[in-house]
Amino acid sequence: MNKFKLNELPAWRATELLASRELSATDLIRACLDRALERDAAVCAFAHLDPDAALAQARSLDAGPVRGPLHGLPLGVKDLFDTADMPTSYGSQIYAGYRPKADAASVALCREAGALVLGKTVTTEFAYFQPGPTRNPLNLAHTPGGSSSGSAAAVADHMLPLALGTQTAGSVIRPAAYCGVVGYKPSIGRVSRAGVKSLSESLDSVGSFGRCVRDVSMLGAVLTGDSRLSRTPQIEAPRIGVCRGHGPTRTHNAHWTRLFRPCRRLSLPLQTLIYRMIFPIWWHCKRPSCILRCPARSAMNASGIATASVNNCGYCSTKVLQSLARSTARTSPGQLLPNAAWMRCLTVLTY
Repeated sequence: MNKFKLNELPAWRATELLASRELSATDLIRACLDRALERDAAVCAFAHLDPDAALAQARSLDAGPVRGPLHGLPLGVKDLFDTADMPTSYGSQIYAGYRPKADAASVALCREAGALVLGKTVTTEFAYFQPGPTRNPLNLAHTPGGSSSGSAAAVADHMLPLALGTQTAGSVIRPAAYCGVVGYKPSIGRVSRAGVKSLSESLDSVGSFGRCVRDVSMLGAVLTGDSRLSRTPQIEAPRIGVCRGHGPTRTHNAHWTRLFRPCRRLSLPLQTLIYRMIFPIWWHCKRPSCILRCPARSAMNASGIATASVNNCGYCSTKVLQSLARSTARTSPGQLLPNAAWMRCLTVLTY
């Protein structure tokens, strides 16, 4: 515990200390509240924060038995989830001061597991395009990404160890990437959306944020009811597949050289599996910065390819997926790369 400030403890480590009573929920909540009160005027991660209520709940937890796997952990809840004891505005002035009668199902699951809801985090209005006031804690001049802006920013700035979010297109994985934390977007239907304001019934899903994979897997196990998620397996070194367009420019080559230089310096065993595509399928894209926009992970997952993220514009990503489905990728002239090679990649980057 000497290595970290209390508010910087990984969630998995905090649960161990809380379960053994080496750490009290009150002390942990107070450390997170101190950080939030110090930084939130600049970051604007919270839509609602009630320090007195949070401390009262923490003292109640400390006085009783260990509640579950999230006992005593502070949790941020995106202001798209109903909460019976806090206002829920869905990021809109239309619902200012609205008080739901019950918690959303996912919030109730977290409370039942012992989590303590510290506050409601900022969302874009109705999880759509109108942004909230949240700033990126890594650089206050930059966007934190949306729509789960406040959840990602609060976790990144050590105001919270865990937070809930939602995703329709990229509203978990995008702010997680922008703020430098881990975002978990389960398959659609894995987590109940009861009590969560809907944007798209066929695309919405409940997700979560943490500062490491182990933290997010622990919260994911509670949300899905699948305890296997909390048992982090030992995996092989990550593999990265890189799709390079036909005739990459000198600028592109320099970009990838800079990208992989830190990996080589740290001797990370990353493997660049794919070097060229048979077709220049995104050559005519007019968005020069599309590699930084429009994550298409859900589409990739729907194709049965295990990925962490795919970064490109929607047109480019769709064409890449179509080519992958036809096994058109080649590592060298005349050598066909089977789909199985893509499936072994943790991440597929395209440009």
